[in-house]
Amino acid sequence: MKLFFILLICGAVFYIGYSFSIYYKKKLIIYCDLIKLCEILQSEIKFNKNTIYQIILNNLNCFSNEFKQFLINYYINNNNNYNLIYLNSSELKTIKNFFDSLGKYDVEGEIAQIKNQQIILALKKDEVAIKNQKIGQLGTKLGVLCALLVFIVLV
Repeated sequence: MKLFFILLICGAVFYIGYSFSIYYKKKLIIYCDLIKLCEILQSEIKFNKNTIYQIILNNLNCFSNEFKQFLINYYINNNNNYNLIYLNSSELKTIKNFFDSLGKYDVEGEIAQIKNQQIILALKKDEVAIKNQKIGQLGTKLGVLCALLVFIVLV
């Protein structure tokens, strides 16, 4: 019974470290999806002249599940209170402002605005990728080491 509780505590410590890794990976995936959305929007607006709503509906399967749910809830269902748990409030505000500004300009203005947003997102993605390499990979390793340390101390 004592060994079971020790293993349970070690598993919990490992999961905490692993959750840091998952957090930064998901955040990086969301930024990659945002950049992909900007590319899709540019090409669809420029060549097919589809509406933003139609473009997002047609390309939902190109994105990760978290970002797909955000697009469905925020843009398609107009649920402005829906949030991504992997982004902080300032990042989420920037993304929501971007979505709110879509469709407000003519074709050339819209493409220019999307290109500007894509540059900002690419810089943020690079920043998140560096954090993912540092903290994300370190989280899993520290989780394993701390779990082993707890196991050794408690046994």
